[in-house]
Amino acid sequence: MVREKTINDRYSRDLLVTTSRKITTLDASQTTLLHTSVVFGPSWGQMFLMAWKSIFGGSLASYQHILEMGRREAILRLMEQAGHRGCTSIVNLRIETSVVILSKNSTKSKSASVEFLAYATGITA
Repeated sequence: MVREKTINDRYSRDLLVTTSRKITTLDASQTTLLHTSVVFGPSWGQMFLMAWKSIFGGSLASYQHILEMGRREAILRLMEQAGHRGCTSIVNLRIETSVVILSKNSTKSKSASVEFLAYATGITA
């Protein structure tokens, strides 16, 4: 929360723009690819609750919390990277999400993680 507030205070919220239309009004002297990757994993308690809920049904609030935290962290790291590179705008942000579940057959223990790959175009005006 502190990092988000610092970034939002340093840069206006207009730093990040995502659109599906062609941008013709943006004047750019330089562009760069911004990308970052974040991996989040649930705790054993969250994994237990997710398994329980998947059997009996219901909303997976623990999983939604992990997804929200991962997306926020990915966007925050992207904005920090843009600031370090001197970008004045970020356009066409995309976030890819992958779920990785690892199972060790010998001990029958399982672990899971969610990877977030965020990328965008950084523009220097």
